[in-house]
Amino acid sequence: MKKTTFFILLISGFICSSQAATLYYSQTFNAESSQTLAAYNWVAHHGDSATAYPLDTTDTTNPYVVYATSGSGDDSGSGTANGYLYHANSLYANQRNIWWTNDFTPFDVSTLDSFQVDLRNSNTSDHLQFAFQIDGSTSWYRINNTFNPGTANVWSSDLTLNISEISAMDRLNVKPGNDFSTGSSGVSMPTSGNVTAFGIYNFDIDGNVRIDNFEVYVIPEPTSYMLIGISVAFLGLILRRRSHCRA
Repeated sequence: MKKTTFFILLISGFICSSQAATLYYSQTFNAESSQTLAAYNWVAHHGDSATAYPLDTTDTTNPYVVYATSGSGDDSGSGTANGYLYHANSLYANQRNIWWTNDFTPFDVSTLDSFQVDLRNSNTSDHLQFAFQIDGSTSWYRINNTFNPGTANVWSSDLTLNISEISAMDRLNVKPGNDFSTGSSGVSMPTSGNVTAFGIYNFDIDGNVRIDNFEVYVIPEPTSYMLIGISVAFLGLILRRRSHCRA
């Protein structure tokens, strides 16, 4: 009986510890040669009309994934060398830009825990913000917390934003080919709906921007733990019955 109780408590402790945030999406932009954003299922838009950057070129006329040999500025310090998303400062400076993806299974916004990214900019005044879309609509949420490397042309790794620590957010209208503007300001974190896209937003780019190791973390939904708890309880019941039979 005591062994059974100990076993149940052990499993219960494992369930509690597993409630920590888990990695849901990760993109390292590793490359063996220069690649388009499309090769990584990312896209980019710019300007007041959300004009799409070309998807089929890998030159400095649009954002692309750069291949760079080790030691030439490619390694962000998080263990992933040979590639990063690159946006040259000559590309539509002083305009809105967003780099984003919807290449993941949508998930409930209530489970969103944090974003993380590595940045290396040539201008420390370039501030980037995380953004996400709800239910596939043109209305995005731009989180007002800003991130930028502390030193020009040096990687700042593991820049993290926990959702519980956001200072404020604004609506961001993103309608490709038609509208790219800020909507309602000072809005609250949405409490319902599915996250269907996420990425990084910048207004008024002045320098070269490099992005690597983009990650999204979630807290697994409570229903998952309920199912595990029921399974553990059922297992405990079986073990108790067995112990009684042996007695």
